[in-house]
Amino acid sequence: RIYNARGRSRSALSTILGDKTYVQGIPFASFTANSPKQLEFQTRKDIQIIFEIQAIYFEYFMRKFIKSGELTSNNLYYFIQQISTLKEKDLVFIKEGLDEYFNENYIASIHIIVPQIERLAKLIIALKYSNAIKVRTTKDGVSMQYYTFKPILEKQGMECLSWPLQEILKVKLYDPNFSNIRNIICHGLASKEHCDHYNAFQIIWILLMLSFR
Repeated sequence: RIYNARGRSRSALSTILGDKTYVQGIPFASFTANSPKQLEFQTRKDIQIIFEIQAIYFEYFMRKFIKSGELTSNNLYYFIQQISTLKEKDLVFIKEGLDEYFNENYIASIHIIVPQIERLAKLIIALKYSNAIKVRTTKDGVSMQYYTFKPILEKQGMECLSWPLQEILKVKLYDPNFSNIRNIICHGLASKEHCDHYNAFQIIWILLMLSFR
């Protein structure tokens, strides 16, 4: 996030690259944002671009380590187990999701791990705000959380997670202008294109970033 006297109405990339990008002397793209909403959209778009470019390189090296046998589902799980806030009952799902990823069953991997990312983010926030996760029990004895992820992340999450990580979670998980993968998965709207190796890797990468947070 880059805010200063000269750049409050400009996106993150425009502060670095200038208000316009030129290709062979011809204006190619403008990065100026004229309102807070436009600035928010442009900043998230910048975050998405940076995140996805980085993901291409990280996935390339991860797949090389997997192919060589240097990285396995078991040792990646062990690493997450050592640093994660998740409890044992949640880590069972992480192990299954990682196994499916390493078996190239990306549909299953994404469907298993995405809800655990939300779970982990809520647990991190609840360490500071004990009321971030509230459970209501219905007359039928069914327990369910009634604080959804978006308002928790946008309020309490601001003090518990770094700003880039907040924005990556928004861009990747629930902003309808971008990937929106959390809502797509959890509401049964996913297609095969949402569940390719590229998205599966990005979900695991977010899990690792949250575990490190």
